[in-house]
Amino acid sequence: MVRRDLPLYVEIVGTIDGYVNADIRARVKGYLQTQNYKDGGPVTVGQTLFTIEDTDYKAAVSIAKANLARARAAQQRSQVQLERYQGLFRSGMVSRQDVDNAAAGAADNNGQVSAAAAVLDQAELNLSYTQLKSPIAGVAGLALVRIGNLVGQDGPTLLTTVSQID
Repeated sequence: MVRRDLPLYVEIVGTIDGYVNADIRARVKGYLQTQNYKDGGPVTVGQTLFTIEDTDYKAAVSIAKANLARARAAQQRSQVQLERYQGLFRSGMVSRQDVDNAAAGAADNNGQVSAAAAVLDQAELNLSYTQLKSPIAGVAGLALVRIGNLVGQDGPTLLTTVSQID
């Protein structure tokens, strides 16, 4: 009988999880246009991972800009009209009711400018969501959706997960 050391082996099933995992989700509806990383490859902070077709969103921004320009023009016109009516009221040419109506019109147009600016902000935000960027540096997993597929139809679609490995 010979005495010697025997190695011990243990086989264990486990998973490896990143320190921080960031789910990359499509927040707007559209067709996935590009995948700009290799599955399982390293990515940096701010790197564009996917793009969604942005034609509709660019059009929405253009429409919102035009509506804001129209609202600003109406605002300027109503302000000039209010100032004119105020001068005419002092000389007794128009009634107080006319001045009050002009003031209400000016206030309404001010609100329309604010609303149009908010719509433009929302349109620009939606356009920015067509570029999906990595919020952290790490390794991007397998893409769960492929180019040409419709994403964001029924809510945010999970596209991949980026795991921080440092």
